[in-house]
Amino acid sequence: MLRKVLFLPQFDESGASSRIRVYNLLPFFKEADIETVVLPLLTNDSNLLLNELATKGKLLRKFFILIKTCFTFLKRIHHVWNAKKYDLVVVQKDVLPFGLALLLKYRQKKIVYDIDDAIWEGHSSAGDYSWLTFMLVAYRKALLLRMLKVSVAVIVDNKYLKAFAEDYNPSVLMLSAPIDSSFYSLSKKSGSLKNPVKTIGWIGSPGTTYLLEAILPFLEKLSDQNEFVLHNVGGFPLFSNKFNIMNINWSLENELKSLAQMDLGLMPLDASPFNKGKLGYKIVQYFCAGVPTLGTDIALNPEVINDENGALYSLGDEEDFVAKALSILTDPKKAKLLGEHARVLAETKYDLKIQAKKLISDLGQLV
Repeated sequence: MLRKVLFLPQFDESGASSRIRVYNLLPFFKEADIETVVLPLLTNDSNLLLNELATKGKLLRKFFILIKTCFTFLKRIHHVWNAKKYDLVVVQKDVLPFGLALLLKYRQKKIVYDIDDAIWEGHSSAGDYSWLTFMLVAYRKALLLRMLKVSVAVIVDNKYLKAFAEDYNPSVLMLSAPIDSSFYSLSKKSGSLKNPVKTIGWIGSPGTTYLLEAILPFLEKLSDQNEFVLHNVGGFPLFSNKFNIMNINWSLENELKSLAQMDLGLMPLDASPFNKGKLGYKIVQYFCAGVPTLGTDIALNPEVINDENGALYSLGDEEDFVAKALSILTDPKKAKLLGEHARVLAETKYDLKIQAKKLISDLGQLV
């Protein structure tokens, strides 16, 4: 019987992936009378510093990461050594360097590994690979494969990751973009004929802003035909001479306010290997808030976005982007129907409560 679980997430609650895939699940473990202990690798302060250093040169950022790794390594030794006190250990995204995975396996046989994107690929925002980046990515992939092999089960976010994980571990569980659909049930403040200035929104982070920046020319072309304001929530500040951009610092309150105003949500991607394994959580946030989504027609976007809840545009096709955006922004009835269908999909497939209870049941079978 599952009584006590140790979570080793990559971040504390300030990190989106850890908040979504660990901290949001904790109330359901408590409801099932399962004790949980959460020991993050990185804290909010270190995340903020990483974001700040990212704007001051890649070399400085990499140096900080290496120094930070030394300190977190010492902290993780203590966490791993005490793992035998628990019935199960869930490692979220942390690849446990310097042999820690093997030490954890020695101390605790019941390890579950959780990944929600293609962390064995170099992140697209890193730009061109240097020899050091290439070596670090290769090392991280080796650690990832070790984690997959020593775990009794792997939790993944989508079918792409499932296919990858099954080559190394036969026991794969799904936890796909879990979201509290009731929390994101918002009353729309725009999208009516009385408010002709539409709101287009994007929710992201400093590290993914390059995806929004890449389609700024598309948005400028769109602004020639339809007036709108762009909400850039959580990304690095962007600017345009052709339309208004509101650069909004991320907070839960700001996120909710922007979602309530959006007439269209954006999910741009590029064709990089990293993004092939990424199911954008922002899509499900848009859906929960009844916001139609316009996304690139590559990677995992087509598995979620379709002509019943939004639209897909061809990668790099400015004219297609503008046409698809206009088809939604200029037709309030269509936009409303798309938003309603999106909301139903979020409630039935991605709802946190449904997925959390199934996951807890599946984990219980491993003990």
